[in-house]
Amino acid sequence: MRERVRFSTISGFAAAVSTLWLLCAGPAWAGGGMDAAALQSMLCTELATPLGIPSSMCPQYPTYSDKTTTPATPISPSTPIVVELAAWENISPDTLRMKDSDCAIFGTLQQNLYCPQLAINAVNPPAKSRLEDDEDAKSPAALSFLNPLAFVGPTPFTVTQNLDPKATSYVYAVVEGDQGQPDTLDLFFRTGANKKHLRGPVATISFPLAVLANGASTENSVVATLHIHATCNGGEDCLSAKVSADFSGSGTKKTYDLGDLGLNLEYFSSPSPTYELQLPLLVNPQTDPFYFLNKASLPQCPNGINQLSGYCNAFSQTNPPNGFAPKFLANTVIGMAPSAAPQCPGPQPGTKCPTNLPTNPPQPLSPTFGFCATFSNNLAAAFFLAIGPDGTTYVSSPVAPSPSTPPAQYPACPS
Repeated sequence: MRERVRFSTISGFAAAVSTLWLLCAGPAWAGGGMDAAALQSMLCTELATPLGIPSSMCPQYPTYSDKTTTPATPISPSTPIVVELAAWENISPDTLRMKDSDCAIFGTLQQNLYCPQLAINAVNPPAKSRLEDDEDAKSPAALSFLNPLAFVGPTPFTVTQNLDPKATSYVYAVVEGDQGQPDTLDLFFRTGANKKHLRGPVATISFPLAVLANGASTENSVVATLHIHATCNGGEDCLSAKVSADFSGSGTKKTYDLGDLGLNLEYFSSPSPTYELQLPLLVNPQTDPFYFLNKASLPQCPNGINQLSGYCNAFSQTNPPNGFAPKFLANTVIGMAPSAAPQCPGPQPGTKCPTNLPTNPPQPLSPTFGFCATFSNNLAAAFFLAIGPDGTTYVSSPVAPSPSTPPAQYPACPS
């Protein structure tokens, strides 16, 4: 694996957005002022319906339980819905939570900018153009332009502010593309681990992949898991990677090469060991109608305008980023959907979760992170991610609950 190096610089407008985000990026997580059901209603009724999007085309999110009694009491850590709403409205998750009154409920605002210590967020506008190879450069200079999520490890890990000197690993997320449209999600995992790998398992990264049959109006989601191994003791030349996933729905995962799924993995060792995972975007008018609203348009917005924020849409209705067509799936494409995951099981958008919670034997449903990464040195990261209509990437990770916070069940990794 060669060393990946350089980002194109972000536009002046995007840089201004980044600066504003640094001022507003405070901690907060989930629904205190509004529960998950109210947030789901806000997404699908208060926002989608007035824009002409039927509830049958709105992404649905699950309700969980933290009770083992009968009947179980439904609750839901609402972070993925908050991230989805923030992406739709092109606002920071904290701004949404302040409007939701979570900050007022859980503590006093600090200078009217920060929520209490409930979750950490990071927002990055799309890169101006695609990454370029430069074999002579030895550092990912682009990361200095991006806002990360920071984590403290080893396990049990917790998310922390990105300037925390105790932070041991970082995650950066941004979309990129060329010809005026993003088509790739770029994830960077900076671990601070040793630059030399020992033979054996190195990292495991799980992420959602949308599966869309040709012409369908709904798509399914699978959890894919990237396994990185070192075949020898040494540097990047020792690394190999495979992906496991169940695309058939049989309950049995199969193993694939990264190229089989249209994925790309790079590793660079300087200034800190970093793994870069690139995933093709799957943003489709049939399954993501909100991203293609074009009733209002301006010459400088050829793809229409987000009618909630006034920002230009990033995705072309006639030629959207349509994922990757694997040879082992007929008339099917896969890729990274823009909506936060995980959603309710079954075809999405529109499929609601079952309302009957397990009671016999008492077994609460467990909330699940959309993205998880673990490394051989026990460093870890877990978060939720959504992409806005303008290509901005929103990530958020809830802080592990403490005795002083309201009862809630902290999300787990899918495996």
